[in-house]
Amino acid sequence: MHLIAQAMDILKIKQPEPMEDSEYERLKQIIKIVALLHDIGHAPFSHVGEEEGGVFPLLMDFDGELASGHEVYSRLIVQQCFKDVIEENDYFKKMDIKITTILSFMKGTIIEPKWFFAKELISGQIDMDRMDYLLRDSYYCGVKYGEYDLNRLLDTLTICPSLEGIWQLGVESDGVQAVEEFVFSRYWMFIQVYFHKTRRILDSYLINFLKNCLPGGQYPTDIEEYLGYTDNFILELIREKARKNQWAKRLLNRKCISEVFVSTPHQLSDEENGFSDYHKLGWIDDEIRKSFPIDVEPENYYIDQAKTSSAKYQISPSTFLSDENVGEGSQQLYAVPIKDKHTESIKPVQSYSLPIKSLSDSKINIIRIYANKEHCLAEGENAYKTVKEYMDTMDDRWLKYVQKMKNLEKEYEEMQTKKEGFGKRFK
Repeated sequence: MHLIAQAMDILKIKQPEPMEDSEYERLKQIIKIVALLHDIGHAPFSHVGEEEGGVFPLLMDFDGELASGHEVYSRLIVQQCFKDVIEENDYFKKMDIKITTILSFMKGTIIEPKWFFAKELISGQIDMDRMDYLLRDSYYCGVKYGEYDLNRLLDTLTICPSLEGIWQLGVESDGVQAVEEFVFSRYWMFIQVYFHKTRRILDSYLINFLKNCLPGGQYPTDIEEYLGYTDNFILELIREKARKNQWAKRLLNRKCISEVFVSTPHQLSDEENGFSDYHKLGWIDDEIRKSFPIDVEPENYYIDQAKTSSAKYQISPSTFLSDENVGEGSQQLYAVPIKDKHTESIKPVQSYSLPIKSLSDSKINIIRIYANKEHCLAEGENAYKTVKEYMDTMDDRWLKYVQKMKNLEKEYEEMQTKKEGFGKRFK
């Protein structure tokens, strides 16, 4: 919320067409409220269990749509617990701030195209949420990966109007290096901290524990009850169940199975042989599941996939604006527009930054295989050693598989050629 206020003060003098002071101050107050409340629905331990098949139930959102995850909890908490606080406040009354406007901003649907930049301050490629958590997480984790020049980045923020009249959050050309530092800080934090091997396996243990111990294996749909599920509540539940629940015991004692294999952060999709890294990892996943009881013995084996997007090149405005404001032929916007300080022309950050261009739209996709060093198989070997030896043969087996597939493709092409020949001969 503090960063939002700073950014709005900086951007006030950079408006393409000045809003009325009262309108701008109202917009500033709205997104300050949204910034303060947008993550109020976070479950214990942040995003754990939000993926498909996790522990978040489907809920009826404020607008009648079904959704799951902490975002819908946040909106329902605001709707049920803060409506009167917001609408009966004299200051907010004077500004005509309604709960429906707050909830729409939280969901990402806005009506006024000139407010789009404010929405991006909340959720975008260079939003204040990222600016906040990168520095905070870096500090509390005791690492340097998430550090960047916050003040320089804020000072060079600007508003870039599109041809369609959408006011987009951008950066002046003097701030490109600050954007580079920011983008790579996030990139490094994901690879080194958020996707760390120990954090990922402990996440899986916590999800298994919650599925075992929560009523019905999910968080409650009742908001008042959900608000009682704090970090401390779950930690106490882990301690209470540790004697009988293996996941609680592993979490409490930090007893993790070990990483056997990890892929590179990025998978190449256009290789000369026609088989990408994605094909290889999919094949490895299939082969390892055939050879080891991955799903039957989750305490001894685990396959993890950690993925997110890198810097984007373009975004769709229809994601954020109501359908009334975006026609069928709408062009996409630059994800991070840069305004040239001399010409005021607007180009994507990729036109100014080779490092960001090289990273753009490449997914971080890390695959890990874990095995238990203490689990003995019938042959007397432990699970970890057996999987390790198995993985050591994967590259050679993959090459043989690729050659086999190529031979089959060649045979198929020859058969198709013969078939066409027969057809022509007797036509």
